[in-house]
Amino acid sequence: RSFGEGNRLYGNFEVDYKFHFFPDLRAVVNLGYDRNSGNTRTNRPTTARSGFGNNNISLGTRFYGENTAVNSLLDAYLVYKKKIGKLDFDATGGYSYQKFENSGLEGYDAANPQAVQRRFVADNVILLGYFARTNFNFNDKYLLTLAYRRDGTSRFGENNRFGNFPAAAFAWKLREDLFKNSKVISDLKLRLGYGITGQQDIGASLFYLPQYNIGNPNSQYTFGNTSFPVAQPSAYNLDLKWEETTTYNAGLDFGIASNRVTGTLDVYYKKSTDLFQSSAPFADGSNFSNEGPQNIGDLSIKGIELGVDFALFKSDKFQWDVNINASKFERRIDKIASGLPIFTGNSGAGTGGTSQILQEGFTPGSFYVYKQLYNADNQPIEGAFADLNGDGIITGDDRYIYNNADPDVVLGFTSNIKCNNFDLTFNLRASVGNRVLNTFRSTGSYYTQLINGQPQNTTTNVLNTDFQTQTGEQILSDIFIENASFLRMDFATLGYTFPKWLDGKASLRLFGGVQNPFIITKYSGLDPELTGGIDNTIYPRQRQILFGANVKF
Repeated sequence: RSFGEGNRLYGNFEVDYKFHFFPDLRAVVNLGYDRNSGNTRTNRPTTARSGFGNNNISLGTRFYGENTAVNSLLDAYLVYKKKIGKLDFDATGGYSYQKFENSGLEGYDAANPQAVQRRFVADNVILLGYFARTNFNFNDKYLLTLAYRRDGTSRFGENNRFGNFPAAAFAWKLREDLFKNSKVISDLKLRLGYGITGQQDIGASLFYLPQYNIGNPNSQYTFGNTSFPVAQPSAYNLDLKWEETTTYNAGLDFGIASNRVTGTLDVYYKKSTDLFQSSAPFADGSNFSNEGPQNIGDLSIKGIELGVDFALFKSDKFQWDVNINASKFERRIDKIASGLPIFTGNSGAGTGGTSQILQEGFTPGSFYVYKQLYNADNQPIEGAFADLNGDGIITGDDRYIYNNADPDVVLGFTSNIKCNNFDLTFNLRASVGNRVLNTFRSTGSYYTQLINGQPQNTTTNVLNTDFQTQTGEQILSDIFIENASFLRMDFATLGYTFPKWLDGKASLRLFGGVQNPFIITKYSGLDPELTGGIDNTIYPRQRQILFGANVKF
């Protein structure tokens, strides 16, 4: 039997003060507090066949736990605004403090449920920030923003605790200077940006600090009639530091034909350094664990995005607006600690195994598989793979990097149509070139799963492969990596409005719609749209049919 209760107290207080002797200057102070506490109690009688005991018979246990989480926030800053001729200027500078506290008691005693042993646990994080920002607007044509932050976190040691993060953005409304008399170009603005951001949320607030952990009652040394808890050193990393991302971007906002066509075009380049890996391997003998959080390498992303809005038709009785967007990006691992690849990704086999790789010069999570061989009829040969290193045998060294889960291009299309009192809206999305490792096929395309006396899930793909026996190499064949390109309709809604309902006192709109009505794809699995590129026990998106009414008085 278990019991639990929780309590929460939260609030916010803000003061915004304008100085009477200096009206262009304001002082803002914001205080926030959120305290969430609770406790749990679990009692197991001696007759329970669970918990701690001998021969699966419980000795009678009692577990007790308390937890308190507190989030405290202080923001204090000054804001100055001034207009001098054609120049609008504002500046902000201040200080931020935030503290996350987690503490509690927990414990159990299997042999003596009346004497619950407890130990204190704590996980506190403090964030500090100093920030400044200025905005310049000259003649509503030239815009400049400069910003700077210096942030600190308790998650790192003293030498790496603070990070510096500058940013700058510039915009120029080009039309009046370059196309003032143009009847085609109705709006044109150039944007340039640069900035550095930091990331410190590694989910291990004290990992930089050498610590000892006290074992539970199952890990004690006994001398005579007395048992003593064991103190074990835990892994730590003194070199943890901020993960930083530097971004460069350029954009163009445009309007054509009195803004009947508007859009944006953006290109960007991002460079992330000192990337976090929540569980990267340590060198043998260098730590008290074989893995843990580390800064392992660098990643670059470059891409281009285009979005265009078309007002195709616009009249009193008929209106049709369309939005089209497209994006393409490319990710590359530029550096990994020691230059050694990191193997990741689930192969789908019950015995584990990896199916993806992090390696310099390639996209993160690229598939790392065997190259399947085929006969003269283009049928896959079971257990036959290319000997890529030429040593005459097939081993893990013959695996190769084959495609990845990132799409070549992502497309979107939204349509809004209004005709008299009818309205129709729908949205389409397409992903082209993304790949998925279908682990249902890789682990279920074998006849032995049907004839070994213990039938297991077997896919109809076995009729295509004619594979007999599942092996560790075969489930990592590139034959099971599928093109998962798709076209999906996210939603469609049709409505009709009665503008003069109740003798003109109200309007009524009746509508019906469907979410996720269809998807077009050649992918053989349940859903080609998933994160990470591994199809393994996903829950498919549901289709919903909606009906409703909107009333305005």
